[in-house]
Amino acid sequence: WGLGSGDIMDERGQVIGQMSRKIFSMRAKIELLEMNGQLSASIHRKIFALRPTHDLKDHNDQLIGRISKTLLSLFRPKFYLKDANENVLFMAQGQFMGWDFNIYRGDSETDLVAEVRKTDRWQDVFFGGIINFSDTYAVRIIDPSIDRRKVIGFVIAIDNVLHDNSYS
Repeated sequence: WGLGSGDIMDERGQVIGQMSRKIFSMRAKIELLEMNGQLSASIHRKIFALRPTHDLKDHNDQLIGRISKTLLSLFRPKFYLKDANENVLFMAQGQFMGWDFNIYRGDSETDLVAEVRKTDRWQDVFFGGIINFSDTYAVRIIDPSIDRRKVIGFVIAIDNVLHDNSYS
């Protein structure tokens, strides 16, 4: 995802969608596009929030979920994706440095639905992110019944919170 835009690929390396960041957007809008260019979902950073928060919306601008980081999770970051009624849909528990995550259904670590691995971590280690303008993640969705927009939007919001300078 170079400079906030890039291809979304399947396990065979085939492009199945695109991510596009709106460069001049106060709310750091990111769009998820299908192969035909149709908007599938969008991610918007909330401007006024006590903690980093993003809204995930469908193509009709209806809320799919709200993504937020827990305040007391420095070494093993934890994020929640909640519906409009504040019910926890997913919880992401990060490993040290926030490079790898496991995503669980609900708010316990019992029902694993996806795994996220940062594949270009050594670029961050050796170059300190100085010349790094893109991040590459491998997302393995274990439960095929899960709405992939929720998982991909969740992962993008997590990356924005942990690796964007706007929250540092």
